[in-house]
Amino acid sequence: MRCIYPMFEANRILKKEALTAIRDYSFDHARLTYQDYTPGILTGCGITIHGNKLEVSPGIMKYNERILLLPEPEQIPYMATNCMQYLKARIEEENVLPEYIAYQVTFILEQ
Repeated sequence: MRCIYPMFEANRILKKEALTAIRDYSFDHARLTYQDYTPGILTGCGITIHGNKLEVSPGIMKYNERILLLPEPEQIPYMATNCMQYLKARIEEENVLPEYIAYQVTFILEQ
């Protein structure tokens, strides 16, 4: 087992190995922290009503084995009805490129 911790000091340039360690640590930390959780909302994502909009607060979701961060509140159009409504999160792979995979999270309100 090998652990690399970059040194953040003035006038020091981070080398490729240090940048790779930063990248891997952040993804591995989230993956290991939530490895035993089932897919869905892990924390946050509270729902509040503001007039004619639902607001989903920032949070963390698990989709398959991926950890998705929702750093900003999301607003969804809303209108009160006499029927049960379900707020669903649609998660789609938006772009799959050699450099990255981008996921698009869209909230949908259904009856």
